[in-house]
Amino acid sequence: MNIILFEEQEIERALPISDRRIKHLIKVIKIQPGEMFDAGVLQTSIGKAHYEYLNTKEVKLSYKAATKALLRPFPIRILLGAVRPVNIQRTLRDLSTLGVEQIHLLQSDKSEKSYLNSRAYNRDRILQYLIEGAEQAFSPFLPQVFIHQKLEDAMAANTDSQNFAFDNYDFDMSWGEAILQEKHICMAIGPERGWSNKERILFKEHNYTLCSLGKRVLRTETAAVVTVSVLLNKMNLI
Repeated sequence: MNIILFEEQEIERALPISDRRIKHLIKVIKIQPGEMFDAGVLQTSIGKAHYEYLNTKEVKLSYKAATKALLRPFPIRILLGAVRPVNIQRTLRDLSTLGVEQIHLLQSDKSEKSYLNSRAYNRDRILQYLIEGAEQAFSPFLPQVFIHQKLEDAMAANTDSQNFAFDNYDFDMSWGEAILQEKHICMAIGPERGWSNKERILFKEHNYTLCSLGKRVLRTETAAVVTVSVLLNKMNLI
């Protein structure tokens, strides 16, 4: 991690030495009491902090926010068909690192029904994945995450954006050819088995432009990173 993030209330209270962040400071970075390290308050600020021992089991943080401009999320929204629980951690972490604004996880026709009910999709775990991504990116901001039981619900939450869906079999153009027209961009990426014909029809009915990511078939987590990376390039942000 390149910055260590805390909830605002954690700055005010004692933290156990067993906390993963304190353990990382002491055992990995080898920060000594009183030495400064890069820290931030979730959704609020970044700055510098240090810790002091209160006793053998707890530490107290001291934190001062910096005044420089913050790295805020980009106007990018992802509709993501539920993927295997073993892969969702990396997917959400990478999307958080890349700075997307919203992630809409959904039960698509070809997603396994059990995925969204697994422990990997627990809200607390999702939050931890997002924090890990933001810490890598040196940003205090996390994407908003929504969980939908069907594609129609996820689409209804994104009516003020330019919308794209990615498919290996039915598409109008390559992603490289697509032209951006709106500030907010929403991109729909299917699960491991792709979109169903019913879902392709829904995309067309709701004015989603179907795009190809090339002839190679990508894993969902790989496709998510590729689509966002190309979009950031189109936005002149990388």
